[in-house]
Amino acid sequence: MYKQTLDFLYYVEALSSSYSPDRLNSTTVAVHSEIYQIGGSNENKPTRAVRVLDCRSHTWRSAPDMKVARKHAMSYFLDEKIYVIGGCKKTKEKMSWGEVFDLKTQTWKPLPKPPSNDNYVDGAVFGGRLYVFTINNEKYAYDPTEESWVQEAGFEGLEGITGPWCIMGSLIFAEYHRMYVGYDASNGKWLMVHGLDEVHTKRTKNSRTIQLVNHGGKLVIIWDVWHMCPREHKSIWCAVISLEERLTQSVEYESHSSETEALAEMTTNPIARPRKKIKKMKKPPSFSSIPDDVIVNILARISKSHYRALSLVSKHLNSLLSSPDIYFARSLIGNTDARLYMCLWLPTPSSSHRDRWFNLSYRLGHLTLVPARRALSSSYSPDRLNSTTVAVHSEIYQMGGSNGDKRTRAVRVLDCRSHTWRRAPDMKMARKHARSYFLDEKIYVIGGCTQREETMTWGEVFDLKTQTWKPLPKPPSDDDVNSYHNGVVFEGRLYFFTTKKNKKNYAYDPKEGRWVQEAGFVGLEGMTGPWCVIGSVIFAEHGGIFKWYDPRNGKWLEVHGLNEVHTKRAKSSRTIQLVNHGGKLVIIWDAWHMRQREHKSVWCAVISFEKRLFPSSYMRGRVEECRVFLGLAHKSYKLSSCLSVLV
Repeated sequence: MYKQTLDFLYYVEALSSSYSPDRLNSTTVAVHSEIYQIGGSNENKPTRAVRVLDCRSHTWRSAPDMKVARKHAMSYFLDEKIYVIGGCKKTKEKMSWGEVFDLKTQTWKPLPKPPSNDNYVDGAVFGGRLYVFTINNEKYAYDPTEESWVQEAGFEGLEGITGPWCIMGSLIFAEYHRMYVGYDASNGKWLMVHGLDEVHTKRTKNSRTIQLVNHGGKLVIIWDVWHMCPREHKSIWCAVISLEERLTQSVEYESHSSETEALAEMTTNPIARPRKKIKKMKKPPSFSSIPDDVIVNILARISKSHYRALSLVSKHLNSLLSSPDIYFARSLIGNTDARLYMCLWLPTPSSSHRDRWFNLSYRLGHLTLVPARRALSSSYSPDRLNSTTVAVHSEIYQMGGSNGDKRTRAVRVLDCRSHTWRRAPDMKMARKHARSYFLDEKIYVIGGCTQREETMTWGEVFDLKTQTWKPLPKPPSDDDVNSYHNGVVFEGRLYFFTTKKNKKNYAYDPKEGRWVQEAGFVGLEGMTGPWCVIGSVIFAEHGGIFKWYDPRNGKWLEVHGLNEVHTKRAKSSRTIQLVNHGGKLVIIWDAWHMRQREHKSVWCAVISFEKRLFPSSYMRGRVEECRVFLGLAHKSYKLSSCLSVLV
């Protein structure tokens, strides 16, 4: 019991440590694996803000604000749309009685008021329609396909229920005079739910039902009980009720109708189940009887998405899943997956920063920012700003950077298979703000030191085989080959560009070990922002438009089919990085909030491309994902790197 309490407290603490909006009187609604918190009051002022809790990663993000500030509103989910009703002043209700949020378009639209001047006391989603009830017992139904209200003649008797209720299938459950009843829409009658004697026994006179919830087809009842002494304290209870519908059998009951038929009865006691005799079973065969190499060979053929669950089966299985052997076996059979790793610089109470690594992975069909396993934070994680990172097969090399105000020569390597850090040989020169590239089993690090030092060691090359650093000479040009401008690895060569008007391009051939002047790639020198290479195509952003480079004619051409990306990018957006993720283009950008200027949100889009059989000047992408993965982050948060790694 003590351990369970600690686990619960840890969960609450972990959830509150992420961004958790602190708003009273907000309305919440469950949407698949997320919870939308809408409106509410901040220091007695109603707000238009909408925040979304992803229950898979327990992280918050922002969603588009409502048109009108609301508190004490009611919200409902129907047909992939969220309906928010009321919660604003009567003067504003005439203009905006309700709003509808379309999950697909991420936009709010006004919801017209039903043709009645009465006040509305409650609503319910039932049979694919939204029903609202007035104080004078009028009922209106909204059909989302027709987008209109119609007066409903049915549902007699619902107006008498003003407390909490919920819908399970075709039945409505509520509390009436401290008894739990169910509403049968076929005959408009309330019938008592039998079998809840233990619930009624544990509910005292000073208890109050807080909420009824449909939890996977089971009825969850939540109530609080005020203590007699001390009177300022209360306890909160919960009961889980499973129901079976009784169609023919007649039993004794209490009902609000004159019929003699029971609607439902509890089949199991959810609060204190009786103990059952445990049958002795033979022990199943253990993994210990199977050789480790056989187990590794089997696990290597399973998708890595199942590894997290399998690691909980036993310590031995967890050890095998985290060992290098399984990743070596996966690489032998070609069963590697591309994984996105992100490094975020997070502020700490000491006004410093700490880097934290995350996986940007698919959870239930959506990209979600998932913290790397705890083993990563417990191992040595270098805390250096302005370092350069590069992906090398299943590892990430982090080189140079600044520790305080001093540059460093240190090199650290993150093994993405085991999430552990190790040291690598230091560079010859301390560097920060350098650029790094991976080509032909060697790492090229360029710039990041003073101009005087660059004359002696403009760049360095790390040979993975010999584990040694060697100097990389500067291209033979009288022009300024600026190390702070972009280079690109393309078709087995490293390209760099001068900044003078003559616009000379240089290519480094690792086989020849020298720079040669390149006549092609006209127009590449003008691109100083983020870019990436996918196959034989270079992608970049220019003037807010994403383009691709056609080396045949030296022109930048627009990538078509990205309307959703351009629509969701605000004017204040800034592209942070473009990444080649297993042949797909990943676009990462941030957008500053207009009302909260010290906060920003970080977005991600995944673009796939059709395979072109013949050379063409037309490139069309398909947006597979476009959503916020870090909502309402403080401006001090910084995405330092995003890399695609094979594991």
